[in-house]
Amino acid sequence: MLQMLVTVSLSRTPDDLWDPESPRCVSLGAEPVRTLLVLDESVWASCGNSVTVMKMSTLTTQKFEVHPDPMVSVTHVACAGGGVWMAFSEGSSIRLFHTETLELLQEINISTRSMLQSTGIQTPHIATLYACSHGFTSGLEQM
Repeated sequence: MLQMLVTVSLSRTPDDLWDPESPRCVSLGAEPVRTLLVLDESVWASCGNSVTVMKMSTLTTQKFEVHPDPMVSVTHVACAGGGVWMAFSEGSSIRLFHTETLELLQEINISTRSMLQSTGIQTPHIATLYACSHGFTSGLEQM
């Protein structure tokens, strides 16, 4: 099975440049890496239905599942306050995870009731996700 790897290096030079002599490979999984999010002193990388959080100060990693369906991938991530919102390749729900505990805090389906009840309309999915200090916005497309 092919593994997706990310190579990271700590900055150790006086000029605050990457030190190519100290790389470390981090295995993320077999699916393509779809999103990267830099958050404080960490990098969040999505691979399939899971996310790996890499702490840059220690190069430690923590991987957690963000969707129960293994066929669903993370497509968009956005940080808002103490949480990270995620959108997925299937469905119109977004999920909020705590940045420190990685706990699922909330799940919201952004489809309108009439859209869900309409016949002949295929499943909508989230096309964009953006967080700002006043909340978040998303773009909903019908497939």
